[in-house]
Amino acid sequence: MYEAESDGKDDQAKGVTKKVKSATHVTLQPLSKMGEKNTQQPLISIGSGTSNGKDQGSRNEKDQDEGGTSSPTMKRKRNPNARPRGMNLEREEEIISTADKHPKFSQFELIEKCFGPQDHDHVVCFGHGVTPKDVRGPQPSKVDLMKEIQEKNQQINSLTGRVDALESNHEKKVEEMKTAHEVQMAEMKESHQRDMAKIEDAHHKDMAIVGDKLELLAKLVLHQRPYEMHLSGMYHWLVFLFFGLVFLITFSVFLLLSTLTPHPDLLYTLTIFLLSSSSPPHSFFTFSV
Repeated sequence: MYEAESDGKDDQAKGVTKKVKSATHVTLQPLSKMGEKNTQQPLISIGSGTSNGKDQGSRNEKDQDEGGTSSPTMKRKRNPNARPRGMNLEREEEIISTADKHPKFSQFELIEKCFGPQDHDHVVCFGHGVTPKDVRGPQPSKVDLMKEIQEKNQQINSLTGRVDALESNHEKKVEEMKTAHEVQMAEMKESHQRDMAKIEDAHHKDMAIVGDKLELLAKLVLHQRPYEMHLSGMYHWLVFLFFGLVFLITFSVFLLLSTLTPHPDLLYTLTIFLLSSSSPPHSFFTFSV
């Protein structure tokens, strides 16, 4: 009964090992063959501070040497029913389920998912152990870096071209606005000059109209035409000059007679008669006796 139970456990362990191999794509490679028990690299080995399979193999060799039951040079046949050392069925099932749920996880991510973060005091080996590539992640090659640099340079060149285009467009817009402003100012100046010329012409026309109206008013008042008014004014000046000369001559004669004759009343009457007879009825020298 004991043998049957042990055979069942071995079969179960072999099945779990196959599942782990198929899920994680990790093959178990033997480290050493010592004695009757064939020692393989454990699928899971929990240790403190070391995760190298050589340490595990050295410990196995030390145990075998202390027991004195086998020698490192002895070669024995592999037992196909032997269970790997350090095998834990619960951990294996957890790893298998996690690998099925997250098929894109790497070995390092799968270990941290199942066993927590790895540090110097807590290291879990899986398959061939944690490699530096698993710790630092995939590193790009020189070709990838050069390609990325070229892409960045292309992006920088495209952005520089866009900035230059924006600056040129801005300068063009500024020049267009400046030209449009100058044209607008010139048009406003010309329009102002035209308006001032129109105002001056209208003022001159108004003044001419006012002058015409004044001449028409004078014509209506004096019943004369403009040129007749001009001649009439000259005529009045000539008449005034003539009667002024007559007055001076008469006054001089009066003075002469007053000195020669002793009858002043007779001379006064004669003078008034002469003035009244010689002056026209519309002149200022018309007197009534």
